[in-house]
Amino acid sequence: MFHDDGVTHMSFRPRRRHIIIVKGIRLAELLAPSEPQKDYDSDDEVISFYEETPRSWSSGDELQPIELKCWNCDCQSTGPVMFIPMNPRRVDGKMTFDRFGVYCSWPCAARDAYHRFGGRREYQSIVHSLAEVFYMIVGVDVPCVKMAPEKNVMAEYCGNGGLSRGEYREALRSIINEMTSE
Repeated sequence: MFHDDGVTHMSFRPRRRHIIIVKGIRLAELLAPSEPQKDYDSDDEVISFYEETPRSWSSGDELQPIELKCWNCDCQSTGPVMFIPMNPRRVDGKMTFDRFGVYCSWPCAARDAYHRFGGRREYQSIVHSLAEVFYMIVGVDVPCVKMAPEKNVMAEYCGNGGLSRGEYREALRSIINEMTSE
């Protein structure tokens, strides 16, 4: 694609790292962001590797762990990857969504959805789909998934007065606990 400035601009998808699927993921790991891990225990049973995140998700599918940074807060997560659900449709009797993004928690997915799609006509559909997928996975019916705090409240973005990564992750856990206890 050429623009008036005479420079060729191309859009491309960055290559994704491998996803490691580990048996025995607990519900708590789906709800709360996991702490960063550099190495896996030798007891973990590796089932399969993927070159990139799956392009779609259907009701009944398990969420899989991933070793990529959250697109919203930049925290490294090795737990199950959350996503922004797009283009809802029925395939073989199951609700199916295209996956957008890599997020350590549902609130991070909600915050990034607002930044990327807020003000656009598809935003309300995305908010509805996010709450629908949250219900399918977590089993808690919420009107909408609450957003994570802006990442610029962390000390690495705003200085000494900001939250540490641990405090930010604790704020995410509080939001999730609030949503699931209502």
